Amino acid sequence: MNIRNIFFLALFFAFVNLVNAQTFTWTGSSNSDWTDESNWNDGDGFTVGDGYPDGSSDAAIIANVATSDPVINSSGIICGALTIESSGLLTSNIVSNSLTATTIDLQSGGQLSITNGLITSGNFTHAGMLTLQGGTLDINGDYTGASSLRANISGGTIQISGNWDGTAAPTSSPLNEFNPSGGTIFFNGGTQSISTHASNNFHDLTIGGTTSIKSARSDLDINGNLSISSGSLDMYASEDNTLDLEGDFTLASSGTFTAQGGSHNVAGAWDDANGIFQATEGTVTLSGNSKDITTGGSNYFFNLEINSTGTKTATSNLDINGVFTLTAGIFDAGSTSIDIVGNWDDSGNNGGFTPSAGTVTLSGAGSNITTGSDNNFFNLVINSSGAKSALSELDINGDLTVTDGELAMGGNNADVVSGKTVTIASSKTLSMSSGLFTANGTSDINGTLSITTTGKYDANDDFDATGGTITFGGAGFLEMSGSTTNLGSSFTEGSGTVEYDGTSSQTIFNTTYNNLVIDQNSTKTASANLDVDGNLTIDNSATLDMSASNYNLTIDGNYTLTSGTFTSRTGTVTFNGAGAQSLTPGSSSFYNLTTATNSTNVTLQADITVTNDLTIAVNTTLDVGSNRGITVGGNFANSGTFTDQQGTVTFNGTGTLTSNASELYNITTSGTGTLTLGDALTI
Repeated sequence: MNIRNIFFLALFFAFVNLVNAQTFTWTGSSNSDWTDESNWNDGDGFTVGDGYPDGSSDAAIIANVATSDPVINSSGIICGALTIESSGLLTSNIVSNSLTATTIDLQSGGQLSITNGLITSGNFTHAGMLTLQGGTLDINGDYTGASSLRANISGGTIQISGNWDGTAAPTSSPLNEFNPSGGTIFFNGGTQSISTHASNNFHDLTIGGTTSIKSARSDLDINGNLSISSGSLDMYASEDNTLDLEGDFTLASSGTFTAQGGSHNVAGAWDDANGIFQATEGTVTLSGNSKDITTGGSNYFFNLEINSTGTKTATSNLDINGVFTLTAGIFDAGSTSIDIVGNWDDSGNNGGFTPSAGTVTLSGAGSNITTGSDNNFFNLVINSSGAKSALSELDINGDLTVTDGELAMGGNNADVVSGKTVTIASSKTLSMSSGLFTANGTSDINGTLSITTTGKYDANDDFDATGGTITFGGAGFLEMSGSTTNLGSSFTEGSGTVEYDGTSSQTIFNTTYNNLVIDQNSTKTASANLDVDGNLTIDNSATLDMSASNYNLTIDGNYTLTSGTFTSRTGTVTFNGAGAQSLTPGSSSFYNLTTATNSTNVTLQADITVTNDLTIAVNTTLDVGSNRGITVGGNFANSGTFTDQQGTVTFNGTGTLTSNASELYNITTSGTGTLTLGDALTI
């Protein structure tokens, strides 16, 4: 057959179809059966033999009648354009019956009632009352809602393969709103758009069909559940539309949710474990009562907020590329791992985050940590290229690890429980200014511990800074109660204070200290000559032992023994401050005592005993203060100035007295030794 013949044949069939096209108007003169031709008027002027609409070219009009309204009474009924006029009513109530129309126009005042069965249309215009309590309305085209629409939807399913336009403003609220209390809207087409008016909502919403994108072109209000079984729900980048979901959120294996930059509220459970959810902007707020949070291994939130009346329980690891906020409710992380790039803030509910297992990793640069007063972390990891700044106290019931970047405590306190470890990796930093950081477990400082202003790091267990750096940038404190393996390959003393305060024996690490405090009732033993550029304090019945190796002590500040013991062995204590220094010896003696460096001026605050030699160097001064006594067992060698006041110098051994023209107020000898004058003496 040639093309010309095919063309004319097509024209012939089109003409036949046009000739056969009819419009049927419902009269209901006999009963409610659609397939009873006596219920229809085809407009030919005859009442017999009119037939009924039973083909795609047969338009059907459901008019307002005083007799019977039509009911779909058979399966496989077909019609063309279906119009339900004002006060007209079409009912589908038998599960096995069905009607297919090319289009449906539900006009203002008209009614379509589906309690069972299947009604299928192309485009669907909704201006009248749609009642859906069961069955299915299958729209194979677009849905358009009008301002006058009414909806009584408590069950059933609306399937739609085209676009949904429900943006018309209701003429009366809530009378003309699309606000189902049940049922499901199922988007099962290819590329589709979803637009609703702000006063309208869905109940259950399912995204399916092909893998194409369903674009939300308005905010979506869903009072039931949202399930994305296949394809993608995209909240539309240029509009950043929002999702308000009162039920559960579920992503199936072929589903994708693209959140864009909007703020989304989900009151039910969150489960994206089988689909794709990789938010690069926007916020998901988990509200409502107690529900689970389950995510896939490659999925992530951007901002995540918990603002709940119950407990939100993480059943999988969570990855948050923005900010985490606990505003209200309880966040139960269980033993999961949480990685967060932005700020952490759980201060909205004191006691709302108290894990006994699991790990929180703060991996972003330049963000903050804020916690509630009764909240805690378990394991906390800082893995950031910048500084994570604590804006509140931190309570850590597991390990603290800085693997990258810096944990900046500022003026806030922190507490790490006993049995857990503080680990600062090489080249990484833990810093504090005026706060107290208490490490009740082991401290392993391979990077930098920076203590500025008046901050304090209190290590209540073993402390090891081998290969690390300790820096005092002000009058800060480092207190150590356990064994001290190392104070770092670089130790910057600044004007800080190091305190050994263990209740068991400790060894003092070999370095130069600013202020050194020996505290608590145990012995602290020098491991080398001890150099203190500031003050030395011995208190609370502690003992400073210069060891059997007879190490020396050099001090540039004040020496204060309030309560305890200084065991000098046969070493030398040198005052080297080049300025005023005070000496409060307690009840302990010195072996050799020396002043050194020009302008050093040592003033006694109590009587002292030097069991061997007392040496006053050139251009230095030893002042007995308020008539303090000095007992010397060896030589008294003065090359500087001795200010005697009205004190007494007692010689109880054998030695030489060289006064260098300084007067002595009282001199006493005792024992069996011999005192030899080294120069002229004035008493």
